[in-house]
Amino acid sequence: MTSTTTHASSRRRNRSRSDSQAASRTTERLGLLLAVAICLPLLYTGASLLFAGIASHQASAFLSDWERKGEEPGERAWQIARDAAQRAIDFYPVANGAYQHRLGLIEQWQQFRQPFGEPKTEASRRAALQAFRAAAEARPTWPEHWSALAYAKLYLLEFDAEFHTALRRAHELGPWRIDINRRLAEIGFIAWPQ
Repeated sequence: MTSTTTHASSRRRNRSRSDSQAASRTTERLGLLLAVAICLPLLYTGASLLFAGIASHQASAFLSDWERKGEEPGERAWQIARDAAQRAIDFYPVANGAYQHRLGLIEQWQQFRQPFGEPKTEASRRAALQAFRAAAEARPTWPEHWSALAYAKLYLLEFDAEFHTALRRAHELGPWRIDINRRLAEIGFIAWPQ
């Protein structure tokens, strides 16, 4: 009888060990599944940010080159820069005022030497205006967005309430910023007759 009792006791211990090992394996699998579930969104977001940053850098390089040369870009260069700026916006997971602002600048550069109110420039100047609106909405406390919005309205010769609000907001948010004050003075002198 002791041999049977010992044998049964041994089986119970083995079953208990086997159950605890199965529970341990299940816990490990659940932990691994949880880690994968957490890591996948993080990897996706990280990759999106990486691709947005690369596209943003490409668009910024084009803008720097055009500013250095001081002339309108060729159609192909403009399209590549615009596509890169749009990709940066599309890849970034939330609204990014800096990326929207850059897209607006690229839109303006397409025909920046053309006179104010020129009908053939309407499409690109409206696109720039939309980008600056989005930038001001994403970062409402940045005076650069508001001054760029006012400049876009000037290019379209639209001296409405939005134009005046943009001027006022740029002045309120950046009274100590020389570049903002210079742009506001420039806009003021150009728009003075209106």
